[in-house]
Amino acid sequence: MGTRWQEVHIEAPVEKVFAFFADPNNFNQLEGRGGDYVDVVVTPQGVGTHYRMVSRMAGVEVDIDGRYTEVVPNRRIVDDTRGSLAGNVLGGSFTYRFEPEGTGTRVVFDPTHPGVVSRLPLLGHVIETQLAHSHQPVMDELKALLERRARDAP
Repeated sequence: MGTRWQEVHIEAPVEKVFAFFADPNNFNQLEGRGGDYVDVVVTPQGVGTHYRMVSRMAGVEVDIDGRYTEVVPNRRIVDDTRGSLAGNVLGGSFTYRFEPEGTGTRVVFDPTHPGVVSRLPLLGHVIETQLAHSHQPVMDELKALLERRARDAP
């Protein structure tokens, strides 16, 4: 089990928070998402949902393919990713857990098998560190967006 990278409390029902994560197209609504989600295919059962995320990190193109390999409605999504950055292979299995907490939802982002395979170990470490820290601003923006929607909902 990997180190827990981020968790956030979102003052919105778990069903609404889970639904946002269940469709990768929704991440295009976030400014800090780190890239554009394209070629998204959402399956009815959730498992097999896949996407491509393209972006630039420090001026270098990043291309990542993601696939939901486990989906437990309103509880968990496991996202397996593979990609490349400057000749380095990126990959990992990332679990999003959704837990009712008070009147809202606790979301835990947990990399279960994060990894960067690099020809240069120091560069691999730098990339892993950058990826780890890039998720917190997205989680903060996600929190603000979903809480605003929950407040504005009729």
